[in-house]
Amino acid sequence: MLSCTRYPPSELLQHYVVQYWTTTVEQTGDLLVIPDAFPELLFNYDTHFSTEVEGKTFNGMSGGLVGQFARSAIFNATRGGKTLWVKLQPWTLSLLFDTPAIEMNNRVVEAGELEDREFVQLVRTITSLDSVEKAIRRIEEFLIKRIYRVNPRKDLVSSVVQCIFRHKGRITIDALAAAHGVGSRHLQYQFRERIGFSPSYYRKEIRVKGISLLLARENLQSNVSLLAYDWGYTDQSHLNRDFKSIVQMTPFQYRKKILGEHISLMDLEVNNGDFYKR
Repeated sequence: MLSCTRYPPSELLQHYVVQYWTTTVEQTGDLLVIPDAFPELLFNYDTHFSTEVEGKTFNGMSGGLVGQFARSAIFNATRGGKTLWVKLQPWTLSLLFDTPAIEMNNRVVEAGELEDREFVQLVRTITSLDSVEKAIRRIEEFLIKRIYRVNPRKDLVSSVVQCIFRHKGRITIDALAAAHGVGSRHLQYQFRERIGFSPSYYRKEIRVKGISLLLARENLQSNVSLLAYDWGYTDQSHLNRDFKSIVQMTPFQYRKKILGEHISLMDLEVNNGDFYKR
């Protein structure tokens, strides 16, 4: 239903951008998309882009940001629709925008909602260019300018996000604070101010997202008890509580739901190395 073409980031952005990729819809229909917790910038080349997240529909967007979904979303794909995506590393988002991540979580944000004139202008420029290569060059100019600005407060939060992510959520707040040479209280304050929720919640979200992706990627045959152990849970009931608090269903309910749906491999095929592999 979708054809995808991938493009690597330049050397300066390899630590911040997973990849650029385009999707072209070959057949009209609805897709259940299993997101991977990596935020993405989107640039739409027509008026066909539409998605439903948390019961809210977003139609005809020219560009914006796809937040870090903890749940599945429905993409309404219309034949011929073409979109350019920029898959960001989780720690990149806080360096690009002043809007707290919590306001962009589990939703698609129209460029104008961010009240960021440079980003709005970037969207207008990208959607008027006649080649993907030109578009990527212009996007990289924007990203490099934003990311390499000196802002110690943003750098601290970005580094903490990266550390939590690399440890797959299995690192304590005290260990995070020690690794960054700051007090636990200061770290938690800065993180909550920039991200909008606590480091502890982010640790939980990363673990739940990793497990939900593995349930989908491994043909739905993963042993939930084994996954719980692999991701640092002492028992399955603890995993069930965390999973339900974020995905709003247990792992078994989630498995039953996606068994009955057409799952888009949009994010599973455009993977992110081996982070989510056991």
